[in-house]
Amino acid sequence: IRLGRDVAVKVLRADLARLVLGAEEVSDETARGVGSTALALVHGFALQWLLDPATAPAPQHCAAALTALASG
Repeated sequence: IRLGRDVAVKVLRADLARLVLGAEEVSDETARGVGSTALALVHGFALQWLLDPATAPAPQHCAAALTALASG
């Protein structure tokens, strides 16, 4: 079970990295970094929306926050 999960997470990270970057291929390092970060964001936002949808951030607020974080 663990091996299957590990493979699935590796594929998911690579898929998310390609999606976020608009790339056809990404390196293992990029998949680990970008894919893991994207997955953490997805999990975090989903948890917020599940626990308290009335106060969870709207997509435009998430996008603005990510832009602010990226610009330093």
